[in-house]
Amino acid sequence: LTWVRDNWDGWMDLRKMLNIYWAAGQAQADGITWIGALDPDELIVAGMADSFSPGSLDALLSGISEQADQVKMINLDAVPATATSPHPFGAHDLFLGRFPVAEQLWRYSRFVVRKLLRSPVAEAWYDQLYFQALLRRGFPRVMRHPVTRRVIPTGYFLSYFNGKSFVRTSRIAKMRPLIHYWKPLPGQGVKTVHAGMVLHYDLIDANQFMHKFRQRPDTTFVRGLYTRWMIGTMARDLPEEQVHEFFRESVVISSPQRQKELISRGVLHRIGSVADFFGRAPG
Repeated sequence: LTWVRDNWDGWMDLRKMLNIYWAAGQAQADGITWIGALDPDELIVAGMADSFSPGSLDALLSGISEQADQVKMINLDAVPATATSPHPFGAHDLFLGRFPVAEQLWRYSRFVVRKLLRSPVAEAWYDQLYFQALLRRGFPRVMRHPVTRRVIPTGYFLSYFNGKSFVRTSRIAKMRPLIHYWKPLPGQGVKTVHAGMVLHYDLIDANQFMHKFRQRPDTTFVRGLYTRWMIGTMARDLPEEQVHEFFRESVVISSPQRQKELISRGVLHRIGSVADFFGRAPG
């Protein structure tokens, strides 16, 4: 009950946590060793160079040490090269790179900014300025409103960045789920190992982008995440042609030269195993 009380303000997130906790108990009763929570727009690969197959996840988890309670997987966001594509998994092979040390410094400094300024807009500007200073020409995109042409402050990530995890169902008594990973109860030790990656096909098609946010009754629950709230509001409220314009200009990275430059800087990675598995559908 304490756990429910502490998370009550975010009902959508609380619902997810209650669902995964119930499912973990059921999985344990049914003899299932591992459980995790993936969205329909996510796939797991063992590594950037590994092949993708229906047995990849089983092979990955079966190789984890028995001492490990939780496997945490870093997430990589898909970056579209075209504005529309009817085949999300088969048409996209560009993913946003990660910079663990720089990201850790960003998290610490961002926490201070949040406490001092208490402004989601200022926090979004800090995110953009931090990664622009870090990456310089490698900063992947500057977003502009298609009507006002004003810059929408945007950091490096357009979605979540803290990865996702799978846990051993036999160990859930000493943990409770948060949104993307499990947290130990007070006085309990949890051994977490890092393996695999979650490929997140979040904003990969202008039509999917509109549908994703227009099916939601309101976006105010993410107002604290200013960039996400802002792009969600545009997807909901702007005419279709302006949504497509925004997506082409601010989300898509279509230039082969620009793609090559970002790959050389480690900002983009080309991971072709999933597209190969799904038949390299045209973009």
